[in-house]
Amino acid sequence: LNFPANNVFNTTPYIALPSGIISDRGDLTIDMWCGMYEAKAWARFFDFGSSGKGADAHNNGNGITSLEFSGLQGGQTTPGFQCTIPNGNTYVLGAAPFPLGTEQHVTLVYSYNQNVIKVYINGTLANSGSPLGTLQTLDDQNVWIGQSQWQDPILNGWISEFRIYEGAFTDADA
Repeated sequence: LNFPANNVFNTTPYIALPSGIISDRGDLTIDMWCGMYEAKAWARFFDFGSSGKGADAHNNGNGITSLEFSGLQGGQTTPGFQCTIPNGNTYVLGAAPFPLGTEQHVTLVYSYNQNVIKVYINGTLANSGSPLGTLQTLDDQNVWIGQSQWQDPILNGWISEFRIYEGAFTDADA
């Protein structure tokens, strides 16, 4: 799936997966092969949650809950895996800027049961943190690949492979 550079949030293509497929998990791992041509703050590879946009990513509105990965976290120089739930907001940043123009293997782990959030880039643990709550508190009405719950810039990049696993990958699995 390619995301063209000139698209804006109200016209861009995206994939919508069924509602509720994230919040009914105890722990999960998201594994993807992806890349960016341009670093744009907050441009999402994926964003699962709820929004004032309702069920159409092309509407105006701001996010309410969110589990998302950006190649460039706003205000930072690195990628970020972020979770915004009623208990609060937590994010884990990558250790280095996301390389442009080359495909990367990104593995993201959210495990409330093990009290850990992990970001792996190309099989190497980039950073880890602690979740503030269970995935059951995520109101995942919108399970969007290539789109944001907010009116953020659109990803100028691609996703070659995208998988969601129930359970937390170990360091050896990533």
